[in-house]
Amino acid sequence: VFACVNIAYAAQLESSPEAFTLFGDQHMSMRAVDKIKTSYAAGSDLEYNVLTVSFGVKTVDRNAAPGINQWKPHEFYGKVVYDDAFDLSRPAEQQFLREFCQKLRDMPCPTKGCLPSGSLLLPGSDALSCFIEEFDAWNGNVTYAGDQFLDRLEKFRNATRPSSVIGMRTDWAKTIGLVGGKVKYVQVRAKMSLKQQRGTNIKGPILKQLMSFIDEEKSRAPAGLKTIVQSVPYDWIWIETNEALISSLFNGFAIGFPIAFVIVLISTRNVFISLLAIITVVFIVANVLGYCKMAGWYLGPGECVAGIIVIGLAVDYTIHLGHAYLEGAHGGLRGRLHRWEYALNSMGQTVIAGAATTIFAAFVMQFCQITFFNQMSTLICLTVTYSIIYTLGCFMGILRLLNPGQLEKGNIEVWIAFCRSRWLQK
Repeated sequence: VFACVNIAYAAQLESSPEAFTLFGDQHMSMRAVDKIKTSYAAGSDLEYNVLTVSFGVKTVDRNAAPGINQWKPHEFYGKVVYDDAFDLSRPAEQQFLREFCQKLRDMPCPTKGCLPSGSLLLPGSDALSCFIEEFDAWNGNVTYAGDQFLDRLEKFRNATRPSSVIGMRTDWAKTIGLVGGKVKYVQVRAKMSLKQQRGTNIKGPILKQLMSFIDEEKSRAPAGLKTIVQSVPYDWIWIETNEALISSLFNGFAIGFPIAFVIVLISTRNVFISLLAIITVVFIVANVLGYCKMAGWYLGPGECVAGIIVIGLAVDYTIHLGHAYLEGAHGGLRGRLHRWEYALNSMGQTVIAGAATTIFAAFVMQFCQITFFNQMSTLICLTVTYSIIYTLGCFMGILRLLNPGQLEKGNIEVWIAFCRSRWLQK
C-alpha cells in the first residue's frame, strides 16, 4: 500500500518552476548575486531576460576552420553565415521593421511567466531598443533608400547612442552590424517580463509563443528580411537541457529495468524470482521518487540522475539474496524455511554491511556546499534504506511464503526442456 501511495506521488513530479542552481541560497556566491539585484538602483534590471532578434544572420558554421576546441570553446564559436538576400535599403524592408518593433512592444503574454505585466516586454518606453525608430527621429522622419539610406545609417551608427541601454549595449556597434563596410545584419533588443532563472514549465510556453510570432513575421516579411532569429542567452538553453534530462530519465527506465531483469535472470536462472526482484525494484524506485514529491522537490538534474542509478543500487540486494535462496537447493535444502534461512544466513550480513557502507559514504556529501551533492546524498541514502526494507521485508517475505517446488518451475532449464520437447514433437 505504501508503495502504491508513493507511485501516485511520483507520477505527479514535474519540472521545477526555478532553474537549477549550483549552490544554496545562503552560499556566498548566491548572496552576492542577490545583493547585486536588490541593493542597487539598476540591479532590478538584471533579474529580467534580454531578448535579441537578429535580421540577416542565416546560421553559424561550427565546422569552419580552425574548428571548435571542446576544451577551450570560448576561443572560437564558429563562423557566422550571413543571408546574401538581406537588404534594408528598400522602403518596404524599413517599414516592416517599424511594424515589427511595434508588434513586439504591444505583444500580449497571458502566461504565468509574464505576470504581473501581462505582456511579453516590461512596461515602459525603455523596454525596447529599436534602432529604426531612433534613426527615423534622427532623420526628421524623412525616408531614404538605396545607397543614401546606407550612408545615413552608418553616420547614425557612429554619431549617436541608444536611448535605452539594454543588456549593457551603450552604442550601435553590434546592433547595426557593419562587416567589410557593408550592413550585414541588424538587431532589435528588448527587456522581457520573464525573469531569469525560471523553470522550464514557466519559460516553455513563452518560448513557444515567441517562436510562433517569429514564424508569422517571417511569412509576411519582404525578401530582404526573411531571415529572422531570436535568442535569450542561458535561459533558452536550459529548456533544452531540462527536457533532455527528463527524457533521459524515462529512457533510463526503458533501458534499465529490462537490463536489470536480464542480469537477475542470468544470476538466478529463475523467471519467477527475477520477476519478483524487478517488482521489488519498481517499488523502491517509486518510493524514492515519491519522497521527492513529498519533500517539495521537482524533476531537476539530481532527481533525473538519481532515478536512473536507483535501479542499479536497488537490484543489487535482490540478486544476492535470490541467488542464495536458489543455491540452497544444491546443498540439499528442500523446505521453504530451510532455504529461506540459508539465504539470510549466507548473504544477509553481507547485504546489510554493504548497505551500511554505502549509506555512510553517501552521508559525507550532506556537508557539501553544492546542492547537487546534497540531493544525491539524500537520494542514495533513501535508495539503500528502501532497498533493505523491501528486499528483506517484501522480497524475502514472499519467498518465505511461496513453495520452493512452485518456484522451481520458473527455472530456465525447465523452460528450455519444455520448449525442446515441444519442438521435437513437431
